[in-house]
Amino acid sequence: MGCAISSRKGKLDGNRHDVDSKGSIKPSAFVAENTNRLTDIYKLGKLLGSGAYADVRICYLKENGAKRAVKIIKKQSLSGNNIRQKIENEKEIIKSLDHPNIIRFYEFFEDAKKLYIIMEYSNGSEFFSQILQNESYSEIQAAKIMYQIFSILSYLHDKNIAHRDLKPESMLIDKDTLKVIDFAEASVITTRISQKVGSLFYSAPEVMFGTHTTSCDLWSAGVILYILLTGYHPFSGINDDETLKNIKNIKYTTTGKIWNQISSLAKELVSLLLCDHSRRISANDALHHPWILNFTQIFSPETPIISSALENLKHFTNTSVLRDAVHFFLTMQRVSTGDIKILGEVFKKIDKNDDGKISKQELINEYTNTLGVIQAESEVEKIMKEVDTNNDGYINYTEFLKAALDIRKMLSIENLRAAFRNFDKDFSGRISVLELKRVVSERNLLSHKTWTEILKEVDLNCDGEIDLIEFEKLVLMKGQAETEENADDKN
Repeated sequence: MGCAISSRKGKLDGNRHDVDSKGSIKPSAFVAENTNRLTDIYKLGKLLGSGAYADVRICYLKENGAKRAVKIIKKQSLSGNNIRQKIENEKEIIKSLDHPNIIRFYEFFEDAKKLYIIMEYSNGSEFFSQILQNESYSEIQAAKIMYQIFSILSYLHDKNIAHRDLKPESMLIDKDTLKVIDFAEASVITTRISQKVGSLFYSAPEVMFGTHTTSCDLWSAGVILYILLTGYHPFSGINDDETLKNIKNIKYTTTGKIWNQISSLAKELVSLLLCDHSRRISANDALHHPWILNFTQIFSPETPIISSALENLKHFTNTSVLRDAVHFFLTMQRVSTGDIKILGEVFKKIDKNDDGKISKQELINEYTNTLGVIQAESEVEKIMKEVDTNNDGYINYTEFLKAALDIRKMLSIENLRAAFRNFDKDFSGRISVLELKRVVSERNLLSHKTWTEILKEVDLNCDGEIDLIEFEKLVLMKGQAETEENADDKN
């Protein structure tokens, strides 16, 4: 029971519904600055790629050999006087991203000369390299790729984020799965802005010659689509000046031998993307364009995989702020790429409108297949209360992963001790109230008194802090109880 008396237990165990939305936990809380030296935590591996201002290398987590990638940004190569602002902007945007087709980010390191961004390692190749190997793509291949690009853009634009440098070089592709890996030029845009950014060959005319909004990304997507269908760039000239002139005048062709073999719907979509920004369609409209709908064959996960994920969602219980924080950490930092890929496909199957989040109605529709409407609605009401941690009315990607994963796979001693170290910021072997606030509540909107009361519930020896034994008991004992309860329910 901890140090709190039993009559207060319902309130003090940190139940999310008592704590309220101000104490909600976001995935971004676990994409944080690591104050250690990079080489104390990771072993650097081979160079994967090199650019004007950054290199990307393989790296290995020394603790368990987990393979990741690190983007090493050279501060001196960043232009302008606002280097710090540019770095902080990229970090804040990265922390806010949570989508199946966006590379997962783990943590940041920084020293006097470089910023290090630790991210998911992908076996995929650079999308640009794959394009070079193919003269052109079939329409169904192109549609599968563009569907993912439009889904990413729809998600970003819903958050008022413009990528502003969308190009194949900033993407990886593994078989048919595409992921965007670079957000160096991304910006939150709430009004038209004037700033020349991005790569000439993919930049919209309003970026080069006027003011732009998030719609500039749809132009870039149109250039990519054109290249996939034909194998060449729509505005390429004999030099940069001629290319720039073609872009300004929106001068390109959809006639000739290659275009005679391309469907009229594909041509129409190109024309709706490579046009003046006032007529350009949105990412959401592009997702539902007939060409995308006709040619996209979305991967459908096997029924047992879907059933298992839906069953885990039904039995997920968010009993404690602390346990929820641990689950978020394990989901963000310790789940295998293979598990994430499988569940990512399930997520996309449920997310029928491709906006990067699951609505209550989308979930009801999925459960109705096996439960019927009335029971499905009842189940989904319970699921939303437990899984929608940030109370925005949707189940976001990481919220879904956290609840759909088999908890038994995650609650290893190794994983729990890694989670404990994440909370124990001063490496004292104990978690204090201040450390708890720092990790769990990004904005520290809950009072110090509230966090003290929450801590008391697991502080078995009443010393005002949580040690490793208390931490493991908090998660393992309740985790085992839930596992047994869920097993009983299934029998």
